[in-house]
Amino acid sequence: MYYLHHWSLGIDSSTPVKIVVDISTEHYDRILNEFGEESRMYAILKNGLVLHYFEAGKEFRTVEILCDKFHARMILAAAEMYCPEAVAEIEEAIRLSRTLH
Repeated sequence: MYYLHHWSLGIDSSTPVKIVVDISTEHYDRILNEFGEESRMYAILKNGLVLHYFEAGKEFRTVEILCDKFHARMILAAAEMYCPEAVAEIEEAIRLSRTLH
């Protein structure tokens, strides 16, 4: 007798979509500096990872923040106020999350 096993990946309609917001360290620092250590936004931003990579012999650094859509929109709103140059990067991350999920 054969049994069909269903393996759950822990993903269903109730699982919140996670978004990876990837921004330059310069933009990250400008946004972060606007918030106190006690604020929720500061905690969300500090959850990011600094990534180092090399391209054409040059070193680049970005900050990758894994968050839910609500927090990504909070980061976007902060960028609109404090670092408009980062808005396009963040909007792209939110848009990509819609196509991947």
